[in-house]
Order: sequence, then structure tokens, then C-alpha cells
Amino acid sequence: YLNTFSYLWDNITQNKTENIKLFVDEFHFLTSNPDAASFFFQAYKRFRKYNAGAIAGTQQIQDVLEGTMQGGRNVGEAIVGNSYTKVFFGLDNKGVDDIVQKLRMNFSDKERKLLERRKQGEALIIHGTQRAFMNVQLTEEELRLKDPVRYEEVYGASATTVPMYSERIAMTEMERQEALNFNFSQK
Repeated sequence: YLNTFSYLWDNITQNKTENIKLFVDEFHFLTSNPDAASFFFQAYKRFRKYNAGAIAGTQQIQDVLEGTMQGGRNVGEAIVGNSYTKVFFGLDNKGVDDIVQKLRMNFSDKERKLLERRKQGEALIIHGTQRAFMNVQLTEEELRLKDPVRYEEVYGASATTVPMYSERIAMTEMERQEALNFNFSQK
């Protein structure tokens, strides 16, 4: 851990002009290790000063909220609570209750129902004080690759055959001529 974190820290903080993002999956696993928890605590507090940021994902919000650094300080509450943007996909009742209790966040009845319904693709995004519901829809190609059976149900085509997308987006002759004759110097 220490070698990896040292490398990441040096790499991310050496250049303030480049906007760097550190993406972390299975974040609950890392917050269970005190050294990893300490690194991410510092990263979330200080990366902004280096024009950088960290984005963490987990399916176990309860484990993140219980993660501690050396000395017993809770890291999960500090990181999630101080994150400006949060995206919550479906949570069980305990997950919602933990967020309310440990982060002192309140959800409306509508938001709570959305989170507890745990419907695939639905989420609540919180950006500062603004909140919005989000519904993630897979594109045709994403569905073909991720869920071939569902793809065949929806599109009535075999998922093993790659669609000819280039044919679908081909310009008409009129569009092609307009593009060729477009004058970029016009304001």
C-alpha cells in the first residue's frame, strides 16, 4: 500500500496545471485498511490544491462509513460527508439510515423511496445543495455487450452480430454538400 500511495501522491501532486482524477472502485475495501484510509483522507482534503480530485465507488456504503484511520478517526464519514458531489444508487433501509445518522443528511420521502426501491439505473445525485434524480440508460451497443439476452429481446437481433452503426449515421448527399460548403469564417 505505502509504495502505491507514495507513487500516486507524487504523480498527482507534481503538476498543478494538469487536471488529474484518481478513480477508485471497491472503496469499502480500501477504507478497511488504516494506511489506505489515511491516504484517501489526505487525498480528499488536499487534491483540490493540486487541480486534482478523487472519485470513489462502492456497493458497501456502510463499510465505508465505518472505515477508520490510524488513531481510530473515522475516514468514511469525513470523505463522503465532505464530498461536494455524491451519487447514490439504490440502498437498503440500513444504508439510507446510516447516511442520515452518520452524515446528518436528510432525504425527502420521494428521495428515500427512490433509494430504497433499488431499481437498476436509478440514482440520486447531490451536487452541493442541488439534488436531482438520475436514470442511466444503456445505449444499444452497451446493452449488446453487457446483457446479450436483453439486447435480443429489445432489438430482435442477435447480440453476436455487430450492428453496422456507420450505415445508420451516414450523411445524405445534401448534408454532405452542406458540410463541404460550410464557411467557417462566418460569425
